[in-house]
Amino acid sequence: MKKVLVFFPFFVLFLLLFMPKGWLLIKYENLLATQNDLHLNWEKLHEGLFSVDAQEMTLYHHAEPIARIERLKLYPLLIYQRMRIENLRFIKPRGDSIPTCKVSQTLFDPLHPKFICFDRSGSIKGHIDLKKETIEIKNEKGKTDVFRFGS
Repeated sequence: MKKVLVFFPFFVLFLLLFMPKGWLLIKYENLLATQNDLHLNWEKLHEGLFSVDAQEMTLYHHAEPIARIERLKLYPLLIYQRMRIENLRFIKPRGDSIPTCKVSQTLFDPLHPKFICFDRSGSIKGHIDLKKETIEIKNEKGKTDVFRFGS
């Protein structure tokens, strides 16, 4: 039993360092493509020790570009995942942009990822309920909006 307790931290560290992080981003893209016909196209993909970094991404819906992302950094850890999106610019309908958005998801609550986005006017917090297919957005004034997505 002592040997297991000694080698367990090394095993966890081995998984964190050598987990194929680029593969995980490709799996997310495949999941988006099959469920919602959303496709990602990136120019540069770099895998670090604890993260994967995709730069100059374009998001397509039904083969039409709808948004551009300057940088997306994914931190896939064993019980916690975090994604940082920088300079999200929507192409349609008005060309709005969001300088920074952070999305986090835990192993213990995988169906409710939380997000916080910052822009010039303040911040927007919320969470996504993947089971009910809703997005709940709370602004700084305390107003809550719920949007439905999916079928």
